[in-house]
Amino acid sequence: MDIEELIKIEKAKKKIFKDESVLDINYVPEKPLFRENELKLIYLELSPLLDGIRATNLFIYGVTGSGKTMIMKYFLEKVVPQLGKEINYSYVNCREMKTEYKVIRSVLLDLNVPFPKTGLSTSDAYEKLKKALKSPVLVVLDEVDILVKNAGDDLLYNFSRNDKVTIVGISNDPTFIDLLDARTLSSLKRKEIVFRPYNAIQLQEILRQRAVLAFNEGVLDDDVIPLCAAFAMNYYGDARKAVELLHLSGKIAVMEGSDIVSADHVKKAMKELERSSILDLIRSLPNTQKCVLYVLLKLFERQKIVTLNDVVKAYELVKDKLGFPDVSYKTISRILNELETYGILSGRVVGRGRGKGVSKTIALKVSLDTLKRGCEDFLT
Repeated sequence: MDIEELIKIEKAKKKIFKDESVLDINYVPEKPLFRENELKLIYLELSPLLDGIRATNLFIYGVTGSGKTMIMKYFLEKVVPQLGKEINYSYVNCREMKTEYKVIRSVLLDLNVPFPKTGLSTSDAYEKLKKALKSPVLVVLDEVDILVKNAGDDLLYNFSRNDKVTIVGISNDPTFIDLLDARTLSSLKRKEIVFRPYNAIQLQEILRQRAVLAFNEGVLDDDVIPLCAAFAMNYYGDARKAVELLHLSGKIAVMEGSDIVSADHVKKAMKELERSSILDLIRSLPNTQKCVLYVLLKLFERQKIVTLNDVVKAYELVKDKLGFPDVSYKTISRILNELETYGILSGRVVGRGRGKGVSKTIALKVSLDTLKRGCEDFLT
């Protein structure tokens, strides 16, 4: 592509977009829609921090794209300053910081306390944090379920025992709480807020709010926003998915040199979103993970409910015939947790009845057809 072609694309882009940053995943609107009650509840629970007093630990649940992270950031970045107050806080993305050590180091760095990536123990990190905390601090653990599934609940327990730390845990999986030790649950003394999914009308209003700021006037066809909202309803009212689709539709219009964003651009964007990310992820998995995923595929082809024990038994039956490596129960459990963090499946711990312990049931978050296409080259 030569420079003239790039200049042409840049001109087309200016015809469509006014401010693309409004469509970024990390954008926080000046006035979030349809989350007033949730914002009030967050304020009520965390307001002691505004006066330098430790607050009650808070856990926020809701499906992906229901506004949990956005509202938390809005509270910290816009509401608190408007009140003329300050909160000492650290925001940690547990999808990126999956170990105790990494989380504590992230908190220390947010508090402007230097701490090395490696070379010291987790107990050293806790000791450094204890010395650094002179006043209450809010630690926001986004996707906290990933941390617990990967590293256990020691960090939650230790943070809850620190009289200077208030925890806000954000998760789209309320069942992860079943993985916590009884002592951790007791020590947390948490309050909970649930974010309900957006409905189609709310999604349309959210998209219109973004569109006014992101696109030039008159470039969106009338059916673009309803189409984007309808698509997101297939993902349980995921506003993030709706905005991503709107953004990609605009980019496709730019690449085609169009002066407007049409329904056809949205439909092309839909296909691209559905096709690209999850297939690439499945195909890039290590072989052992693919082996477990293949066993899952075969189980779901013949039954609706699959448990961890089903996977372990089925793997043992086929491993020699298919040349799969020997893996333990613990390894399969760990792999399933990893596949869960990738968004390929979800797991839920359920009781089997009085005195019979618990069982983990597994559900796919992608279609069987997608799983088949992702695994099709694996055994050929």
